[in-house]
Amino acid sequence: MTTTTPSATCPVDLALVAEVAALAPSVHNSQPWQFVVGDGRLDIYGDPTRRLRSLDPDLRLLHISCGAAAELARLAIRSAGRAADIDWRPDPGTPMLLARIRVGEPQPASDLDRELVAAIPRRYTDRGPYDGNPVAPDLVAEMTHAVSSYGLALRLVQDSGERATLAMLLSDAENAEATDTHYAEEIGYWVHAGADGVPIMAVAPWPDHVVPDLPLRQWLPDGRHLHLPAGGPPEVLRDTVVTVVADGDGPLDWLTTGAAVAWLQLRATVDGLATQPLGPATDFAAARIRLARDLGLVGHPQFVMRIGRGSGRPWTGRRDPSEVTIEPKPAP
Repeated sequence: MTTTTPSATCPVDLALVAEVAALAPSVHNSQPWQFVVGDGRLDIYGDPTRRLRSLDPDLRLLHISCGAAAELARLAIRSAGRAADIDWRPDPGTPMLLARIRVGEPQPASDLDRELVAAIPRRYTDRGPYDGNPVAPDLVAEMTHAVSSYGLALRLVQDSGERATLAMLLSDAENAEATDTHYAEEIGYWVHAGADGVPIMAVAPWPDHVVPDLPLRQWLPDGRHLHLPAGGPPEVLRDTVVTVVADGDGPLDWLTTGAAVAWLQLRATVDGLATQPLGPATDFAAARIRLARDLGLVGHPQFVMRIGRGSGRPWTGRRDPSEVTIEPKPAP
């Protein structure tokens, strides 16, 4: 782990903050970011060389990923007892400079700030079965209130009719993506063991005795978790599902969605819960428009996620800090 000596004007190790930010969730664990350490600030650049060309032609998912990294950086600074402000897209002349996080005045960290930061290394995407129990209403209410502070809305998808509508949309979107040869090649590229991407252990099919009530992204060609076992029908698990809704559907909405989702995932982790994005529901503009129409949402749905008590553990790797962080040169 590389560190820099904090300056007198910024008693926070921003290189260490960048390492924390690099643990953020990202689409297919592509980690499409670059961090630049400045005096009292951390700049986050999107790295378009790591974009998903088939799944993310407009860089929307890259923006959401970098928004999540900015939120982890903010929380890391807050846990160090300083205020932290995020300036989204601070320089119109540098479109890939997506966020600037400034270290502010001393400000005591809350217990929740510290709990969220402690949860960062434990957070992971669990694509397997959850225990089927709903998330506690008090936690859902807390999450809903927190998301509103980002200028967004959180909506539970729990009505049977809404779940059936979402299931149909997910199925249609998944079928459309799966028949795209470029998409299939891209999935194949990112499923591997290493410092990035999604390892095969994290996308193993579900056991035969349980199935989700909503179609999940098919990472493997066999789809074994959709087959009925010989011994009888499987148990259908119905997880808590939420959607994050923004007023618009542009870069700022994508960035703030990433920040809010990162907070939600960490808050779930604090309570021992896991999460999984239901990406096909919002990957493309047409799917987002259909989701808003069919669920009667006011605004633009940006993210759909299942939440529950999983049984897996973190599998994904991370790139070396030297690959993603540019530190200031020491004074001569």
